[in-house]
Amino acid sequence: MSGRLTLKSTPIFAPDMEFPGHYILPAASIANLSPYDLLRFTRNGASESGTLSAIYPLSLEIDAGTFTKQLDTVWFPDVTVRQAGNSIETTCTCGGNPTGLCEHQAEVIYAILQRKPFRTFFDAALRRNTLLKTAREFGLEEEPDLDGFFRITHKGQDIHIERIHKALIPVDERTLGEELLPQEHPPLQSIARPWKARPSSS
Repeated sequence: MSGRLTLKSTPIFAPDMEFPGHYILPAASIANLSPYDLLRFTRNGASESGTLSAIYPLSLEIDAGTFTKQLDTVWFPDVTVRQAGNSIETTCTCGGNPTGLCEHQAEVIYAILQRKPFRTFFDAALRRNTLLKTAREFGLEEEPDLDGFFRITHKGQDIHIERIHKALIPVDERTLGEELLPQEHPPLQSIARPWKARPSSS
């Protein structure tokens, strides 16, 4: 066994020269991106994880979001992250870094990787696991595409799940409703014992 250390291959970070601050990470997704990838292609590196709680979304939907950071004394730009196909695109209103991801982009992407309420919007497997509990309440846990039945939204520090179709009824309510429906009964003649008159004695 050799003593050489083998590193896994990392995606290539490609700056978009026409739009400063716009970078494309080909062959990458939030599900397989590592913090090591960010550190390699960031000038100053992402901030310490303790400051990630100050990052919050201005808008957030499946595979796309715009984020900023709540700071008292320092301005923080808007960073957009979009996942499409097998690549991640990101832009920053700071103008970007011509040699790689700017520190704001790296910090926001790192926050998406580390914070479950953010990552759920970009990681399909994690999102399905999150939706499964609600799906079971509606008897839909075997459905392959739960995104077609439930919508996730980000509120405060957490995510909320709501039905897309209001006609969906939880299994327990549906069962209760069926029990309360009027039951059809067979005709009385079919359940009454046939009565035969005894022969009269003369």
